[in-house]
Amino acid sequence: MRWLSMVVALFVATPGHAEDSAIERGLNKAGKAIERGAKATGRAVERGGRAVQKGGAKVHKKVDDAVRPKKSQ
Repeated sequence: MRWLSMVVALFVATPGHAEDSAIERGLNKAGKAIERGAKATGRAVERGGRAVQKGGAKVHKKVDDAVRPKKSQ
């Protein structure tokens, strides 16, 4: 009788554990997806910042060339 009740308890507990594992796997996947999205967003922001700096440098050089007098050698 004890064995039967232990076996029944084991079968009853196993699906609950499987659901917890599935929930944990889903949360882990969601967490990893969020991390990938954050990394991609960070790279995009850095890429945009570099483009702004590069454009600013070009404009600065053009303004310098137009405003400063040329040196004669």
